[in-house]
Amino acid sequence: MGNQLLELHATFKGSVQGVGFRVTARHNAMRLGIVGTVRNLADGSVELYALGKPQAVKELLKVLSAPNGAGKVAAVFSEEVLVHHSYADFKII
Repeated sequence: MGNQLLELHATFKGSVQGVGFRVTARHNAMRLGIVGTVRNLADGSVELYALGKPQAVKELLKVLSAPNGAGKVAAVFSEEVLVHHSYADFKII
């Protein structure tokens, strides 16, 4: 079970574009050993796919949802998904 991975899909709503949110997500994902992607969506939200050890993925979600210097998250919608992506690293799209 030590090799178990969790993939999470999350959408962050609020003041999350143009404030360094994606850079903060990438920095924390890399720090936690997570691979995936983060990108701005046309509706002003930010979409995240994160793949890694379950505890690390949950920590990333917690860090990004908390008040910090990279925007103001008003709502987070997240779901665990079957691991179907293959990522080499964590990218800002």
